[in-house]
Amino acid sequence: MVVRSKDGTVWSALTGKAIDGPQQGNTLTRIPSLVTNWNYWLMLHPESTTYDLFDGNQYQVTPLPTSTSQQSIASRTTVDTRLNPDAWVLGLELENSQRAYPLPNEKSRHCIVDNIGDESIAVFWYGPTQTATAFHRKIGDRLLTFYADDISPESAPFKDKETGTRWSIAGRGIDGPLRGQELEWATSIQCRWFAWSSEYPNTTVYKNSESAQ
Repeated sequence: MVVRSKDGTVWSALTGKAIDGPQQGNTLTRIPSLVTNWNYWLMLHPESTTYDLFDGNQYQVTPLPTSTSQQSIASRTTVDTRLNPDAWVLGLELENSQRAYPLPNEKSRHCIVDNIGDESIAVFWYGPTQTATAFHRKIGDRLLTFYADDISPESAPFKDKETGTRWSIAGRGIDGPLRGQELEWATSIQCRWFAWSSEYPNTTVYKNSESAQ
């Protein structure tokens, strides 16, 4: 999927890179985001406001597709066979490398603790809202080891072993010694494997045999 800006530049909607036009070669800065639903977001951020996208025009209601169209399949480049093309992944982008984390749809809460070179990463998964996020595991000089806690409230389904602080899917300490602290977001996006692997053909894929909690 591509987006064309007013100056004619064509951008990749997944990477934010300008692939054609006056700004070709530039890259937009990805801002922290997550996939969720309104009820859960409002529980975490009751102060939120909404942005009205309605432009005043009338549009015909069209049902969402239930399967992948042949036109979409035909537009894809050679698909990386390491995963199912339509599998959902969290794609993590570091300065010199990328890694895809297959999402465990069958689990309600899951946490992956991973190391990529000098980077220590935690990937959170919350099944009820199909939400995946990634954060750097350090706060200051302290390295935290996270895990999914089945008895914690839905507002904070993760804990760290070092302090016992409970953390939200958005990386905020909800209760415990680190309450109010926020983890540093790791640049990432939730998408289909065929899209991620076509943009990042050299990406590695997280293996379940690696350290997971």
